[in-house]
Amino acid sequence: MKPESYDSLNLATNLIALERGKEELLLVSGDHLRPVYFADGREYIKKFLAAIKELGGRIPLQEAFPHDRPLLDMLLAHGIVSEGDADNSPIRDAAFRWSKGQQSGLTLYLLLSQSCNMGCVYCLNGIKSYQKNDRLMMPEEVAYRSLDRVFSLVDPGGTLKIILFGGEPLLNWPLGRKAILYCESLKPRYKEVNIEYYITSNFSLLPSDLIYFVKEYRIGLLCDLDGPAPIHNRCRPFRNGRPSYDRIVRNVRTILDSGWPIQLRSTITAFNQDLMVDIARHHREIGADSISFVPVIPVNSDEEFVPETLLPSPSKLMQGLDEVFHNHIIDYESIFPFTTFTQHVAPMTWGVVGCGTPYGTTPVVDVRGDVYPCIYMMGIKRYFMGNVMDGSFPDLEGCRRMLDLIHVDLNDECRGCRWRYLCGGGCPVLRLTVLENPKASENVVNYCRAIYCDYSRKILELLLWRKAEEAVVRLGKEHPEAAGVSRPQAPVC
Repeated sequence: MKPESYDSLNLATNLIALERGKEELLLVSGDHLRPVYFADGREYIKKFLAAIKELGGRIPLQEAFPHDRPLLDMLLAHGIVSEGDADNSPIRDAAFRWSKGQQSGLTLYLLLSQSCNMGCVYCLNGIKSYQKNDRLMMPEEVAYRSLDRVFSLVDPGGTLKIILFGGEPLLNWPLGRKAILYCESLKPRYKEVNIEYYITSNFSLLPSDLIYFVKEYRIGLLCDLDGPAPIHNRCRPFRNGRPSYDRIVRNVRTILDSGWPIQLRSTITAFNQDLMVDIARHHREIGADSISFVPVIPVNSDEEFVPETLLPSPSKLMQGLDEVFHNHIIDYESIFPFTTFTQHVAPMTWGVVGCGTPYGTTPVVDVRGDVYPCIYMMGIKRYFMGNVMDGSFPDLEGCRRMLDLIHVDLNDECRGCRWRYLCGGGCPVLRLTVLENPKASENVVNYCRAIYCDYSRKILELLLWRKAEEAVVRLGKEHPEAAGVSRPQAPVC
């Protein structure tokens, strides 16, 4: 017989309830992340939940709803309701216990070049921190030392992602080739480490042997293309002001014609905020099988702000993303940011921060070997992680300070939010380089809060409803005898 305390029932502390149409209801506990979907009977379910809150115990609830034991059991199984005197939600350690031990995965950004041949209107590479006018190129020894160090930090069975980055990395493609071949030479020593290669480039350059290397070593490619020619050329011209669209698209199509995929990314500004569906169609017509939409970051690595006229309307950004999602131009699982947030909509998966930056898992190495935790924080000394050449990397003190500021259970903006473990507080860069920046205007601050909060929530809502729809389809396939029968619920996960 259960102790008497088990007679008490409580609704989840971080209960999220979404409604759609006349009858649909989606419930998810922000602590357990096991959503449940009700195709109909919304008002009845709401009445049942209200009774749990009012009656507070199993016995009086069973007297009021004698035929709904299965419904209660399901809500208990999904963490919507808990037994006992207190919510039995899993406890996340707010005082994160940091270790300098191995990592199950690392993503290393090598800044092969800190200069670029483009003159993007929203360039995030600060003149001071990137010294981009000095045409700095990474020496071989810095690249090799970086690779030696990160290989040694990855757990057996873990994954090391190498991203050739810039500036424009193809300005220093000879080193890119050598870095890949050096990684290959290290494989026998680190047989249990999985290696993945990526290049992020504007692809206005196409070295003669690039496609061979890409296909030989299965390199993932990401190209920035902000839309059709008029939009792209306005946002991303060459440094001399000349249009770049035609050359980039020609090179992208050459890569695609070789049989290798390439992801196209569009930075969303006030110039293209109303064209997100058109951009998705345009990228699809070119041949991309995965696309990305990224709201412009309002501050560069010098912690100086881009013109506010570039900032998109958060409401238009969310509307555009909604339209792209529902137009089925491309599968949502091939669209960033859905590709990232899909990982959050899984049982017992919590995000106490928005990405791996505060854990030191996305190190960026500049041409001198200095290391920073994120491509958007390059050169910001308070987040300096050491140098690969003098052996001081990884110094994780800056990451510890970062985590104290943005952990969703520690910062004032997030700790009371029911969504916090689904979104992890959004992009940390917006908090760490904007909110405490005395130069940030009220408009910029409000934009950032809308992006890391409202925008993240919109993405999660779209995903939760889609997962519910997929669950109904899956249930119909697995139990065809139930087709056409009114069903009060279908578990999402």
